[in-house]
Amino acid sequence: MNKYGAKPVTAWTEKGEIRFRSTFEYHWYVWCQLRKDQDLIKDWFYERQDMALDFQHGRKGNTRTYLPDFTILTNNDEIEIEETKGCFKGLDYTKIKKYAELKNPNITLIFTALTNCKSLRDQYLRAKKIEAHIARVIYDARKTILNPIKHLFEF
Repeated sequence: MNKYGAKPVTAWTEKGEIRFRSTFEYHWYVWCQLRKDQDLIKDWFYERQDMALDFQHGRKGNTRTYLPDFTILTNNDEIEIEETKGCFKGLDYTKIKKYAELKNPNITLIFTALTNCKSLRDQYLRAKKIEAHIARVIYDARKTILNPIKHLFEF
């Protein structure tokens, strides 16, 4: 388990063995592969190193690195970023906003299930705030995208 309680998943893909940081990332990979198999996208890449961005952050100028979860190559040969999140901390907001400003604003931020309930309100408001800087936010991927294809998950 990582510091947020996510369980890493290792899976064999058409690109070889990949260790996803969470079950949600693994499920999103299945969705990406399904779109590729149906010719809805040209290709997908997980944590593609050449898409990383190093930037200075804070008063002390500490270097931070942002590495997007999924890089999507569209059928029009355009690059899109798909970032999966189980929770949305302040530093995640900063990294994604900086990436949109400096590298690629065509980012989709994907949550398993983020609502405006009391316990998630700070994260929800952060997500609403970032909408102005990126292409779109999916707040309920589990319900709208993943549940209909859950029979494709190995576990």
